[in-house]
Amino acid sequence: MPLLDVSDALDVLNMDRFSVVSSAMAVGATGQAATTLAAPVTAYGVVTPEKSSLERMADGTRLAACIDVYTLYPLTAGIKTDDATSRPADLVLWHGRTWVVAMVEDFSGFGAGYLHAVCDLVQQMPTAQEPQQVP
Repeated sequence: MPLLDVSDALDVLNMDRFSVVSSAMAVGATGQAATTLAAPVTAYGVVTPEKSSLERMADGTRLAACIDVYTLYPLTAGIKTDDATSRPADLVLWHGRTWVVAMVEDFSGFGAGYLHAVCDLVQQMPTAQEPQQVP
């Protein structure tokens, strides 16, 4: 178990601010799934780009990216409670982009309640361009 307690070093003044959007999914009486989104909640943590997962195409466009989030906020990568209800992965809104929580690790050995979350960039669908017609 680590002997380093980061609670004193990581206070709100030294952390980055981000928003978290949680959702819940339930199956109604008709058998259709309904998803409810909660309002974004402000959270604080240390957010760093995860450089090893950066993928780019030959033209320089980004295919995928990840961030690491170290926080006290209880992020989740998704929880299935039973056959009728589940909680999809949280969405993290940071620097104008949307990230989905892919994995959560318990980091309470570095301070009570801390966790480490790996978040994947939510892909924005590129717009299809019309082929140019030759006159």
